[in-house]
Amino acid sequence: MIFEDVKRVIISGVNGKITVEEHEGDFVEVKYTIEGECDVEVKREGETLIIKEEPRKKKILGIISKDLKGKADITVKVPESVSVTASSVNGTILVEGAKARKVTSVNGSIILKEARVSEVSTVNGRISGSIALAEDLKVSGVNGSISLDIEDMEGDGIVSTVNGSVRIRLSDLCDVTVIASAVNGRIHVDDFEDGEFKLKVSTVNGSVVVERF
Repeated sequence: MIFEDVKRVIISGVNGKITVEEHEGDFVEVKYTIEGECDVEVKREGETLIIKEEPRKKKILGIISKDLKGKADITVKVPESVSVTASSVNGTILVEGAKARKVTSVNGSIILKEARVSEVSTVNGRISGSIALAEDLKVSGVNGSISLDIEDMEGDGIVSTVNGSVRIRLSDLCDVTVIASAVNGRIHVDDFEDGEFKLKVSTVNGSVVVERF
């Protein structure tokens, strides 16, 4: 499916994988594959495109709803100018090259590949990959590690998890002062002082490593 004149895309997943890729076209392309009992709703509201994965349910004794086993893997290709918000309950989210303002998951991992992001969070999953541009960055987890390469930053940043290690690699383009903390774990930070922006990196149970690449 092809959609023109779109400025925002909102994707909501449940069990399937969400893939967001940047492409050179001036349109948004949506593809999906369904496995089991599941539907995908795609609707447009003005300049916003909304995509929802909806596993089917059945009623037990006419009262209790039970989710049937089904999932949809959704792939969305967007131009550079389109901003994406993606969320999932149990599926992995992959953002490659695209601008994602907000990426969230409950029980799934988040993978970034040269993405432009602001807010990334998961409860039970790993956050990993590379960020081309971090704008007022906020990355958070609860039960899972965080491992990111950041090429450039605009604005201050916070990277934190509770139960897991954090490893951040920053290029020379990142003009930051790093403030690191770990309650139960070691800390290693390369020389990042007197930067224009502040990057706070923390965990409770795990190690913190911030270094240059």
